[in-house]
Amino acid sequence: MVLGTLFLFAVLVVLIHVAAVGHATQPLRLEGLRLMGDAAARDLAEGRQPRLPEPFVFALMDASGRLLDGRLPAGGFRHGELSRPAGEGCAERGRPCWAIRVPEVRGQSVRLVVYPRLLGSSVLGEVSLAFLGSVMAWLAVSALAGLVLLRSLRQADESRRRLLAGLAHDLGTPLTSIRGFAETRLSAGQGGPEERRGWTIVYREALRMQRLVEDMLAITRLEAGRFGVVRRPVDLREVVVAAAERAELAQGSGPAVEVPAEPAVALADRDRIDQVLGNLVDNAYRHGGGRNVRIRLERAGEAAWRISVSDDGPGLPAEARAHLYEAFRPWGARPGSGLGLGIAREIVSRHGGLLKVEDGPGCHVVVDLPASPPERAPR
Repeated sequence: MVLGTLFLFAVLVVLIHVAAVGHATQPLRLEGLRLMGDAAARDLAEGRQPRLPEPFVFALMDASGRLLDGRLPAGGFRHGELSRPAGEGCAERGRPCWAIRVPEVRGQSVRLVVYPRLLGSSVLGEVSLAFLGSVMAWLAVSALAGLVLLRSLRQADESRRRLLAGLAHDLGTPLTSIRGFAETRLSAGQGGPEERRGWTIVYREALRMQRLVEDMLAITRLEAGRFGVVRRPVDLREVVVAAAERAELAQGSGPAVEVPAEPAVALADRDRIDQVLGNLVDNAYRHGGGRNVRIRLERAGEAAWRISVSDDGPGLPAEARAHLYEAFRPWGARPGSGLGLGIAREIVSRHGGLLKVEDGPGCHVVVDLPASPPERAPR
């Protein structure tokens, strides 16, 4: 990317310089053509063969356009040179310059055209080689600078990823302990309402911080290309019930859960699907105000299971849909890191499924996961 940008920049600068030099030197070129055209016309009028410096040549033609002496340019005169009056000029769009004279040779008026021979000229070849050498040297220096810059950027990016991974690891251990201790206190059902409220807040914040840590680890692994899923047969009913229980401990009231009586087996990474549901349920409580949060598990055809998380909150604003899955683009009245929904969609995609946000009252997020074949169901 960097090398391509530098190359395009170098080519653009070269073209600008060539155009600028050509425009600045055009009067000088035309003056030189005028002098050479006059000298060639005098030589012909005096019966001598015109002698022009490289890389200029001449073409002498009669009234019908037949070549009498000299040589025609490659492709002939295609830019109106033969129909113009005597004088000097350049063809449009940077085409070659020419000088036209109408001398008399042996009592006959002929047309003399003097022009630069762009191909086969030793002088032009030397200039072209020198110019090409300077351009190649410039491109080489630009490429070397681009490689150094690219290496520095990669090192900085790798340092950033290592820092994020280290922070996530160091934060994950104490957060797991805090969450486990708070979960134990809440599950025991001891203490008064105020004490339980305090432990609920501790558990909720520890759970939220742990989810942020998981998102940080996920985004660094995605950027490094090291994000993978280990798919095994999983009963999605257990995943849904576990997500509802965590939400009840964290929020004080759990979501309504609807699961089928039959096993809902999918090939999935249990930890990754837990992460997806945790993000979706947390969004429903944070952005929907916890209004009638629901988790529903149902069949989506013969080969897939569908998990839907919905609420009766204000729903998504129209401006949020344009960048719904972009990292670090939070939305809503209580914005978070802006990572959760994008990471959730990537995890579902790695499972061969689909995550989509549907229109409707409140917010309605649907996750479709491929069902496991019957022979791979967990026993």
